[in-house]
Amino acid sequence: LHRSLRDLGRVWKTAPSKLREADHAFLSRRVTQVDCFDVFLSHTWQTSGRLKIWALLLRTGWPCILILWCFFNVMAASLYVAELLPYHTWYYDMSYNFEGW
Repeated sequence: LHRSLRDLGRVWKTAPSKLREADHAFLSRRVTQVDCFDVFLSHTWQTSGRLKIWALLLRTGWPCILILWCFFNVMAASLYVAELLPYHTWYYDMSYNFEGW
């Protein structure tokens, strides 16, 4: 699966019927037999190749994405607290003289 996502997922973007003979030969050499499946991927070639690539990347890369998201959030918060990152949001507090019930 990881090898099929190389080159920006070129394998998943093109329907097998539209591949050139050289591409068919290349893919046939890369096929290996496995004992069992870790994940079963059901797909249709009418679906956009980009959607397949995004689904596969999210399926296999979510731990890395989560770690990077946490890291960059901590970095942004640290830079803001250290006043190295400017705060560009203006919040105007309006009072309507509300005194409760």
